Amino acid sequence: MKKRLTYIDVINIIAIYAVLMLHSSQYWTPKTGTISNGIIQSIFIPAVYLFFMNSGAMLINYLDKYDTKTFFSNVLKEL
Repeated sequence: MKKRLTYIDVINIIAIYAVLMLHSSQYWTPKTGTISNGIIQSIFIPAVYLFFMNSGAMLINYLDKYDTKTFFSNVLKEL
């Protein structure tokens, strides 16, 4: 059984929320203006980096868990 890492889940939750904020801030109307959209985008832009770092953290020492063939077969199952 795999050990669940709570901090990874928390980072994923934060990153998902930040991506939602990024996408919703791209909706522009004259009432909302571009300044507020720019502020929202600058605050939540690290979401992309959080996803990359989380993916890398989950792949560290994957060879201790299984071989490369099994790893790629699991990746293909997820797609």
